[in-house]
Amino acid sequence: MADGKPVRMSRWDAYIKLYTMALNKDDGAAALIKKIRKKFPGEQLPGEIIVFHLSEEDMRL
Repeated sequence: MADGKPVRMSRWDAYIKLYTMALNKDDGAAALIKKIRKKFPGEQLPGEIIVFHLSEEDMRL
């Protein structure tokens, strides 16, 4: 959310933003990436759609 309004972005953009936050020493982002990797291990199946719902608390914005 930005200014109280939902922001739409691709799954890839959201992951890159989260990964960048983790690389910049954001412990919350690193913990969330760890949770995501545990919940979705292995490779994505072809054609499978995965939707992530991340709250402001998850992203620590």
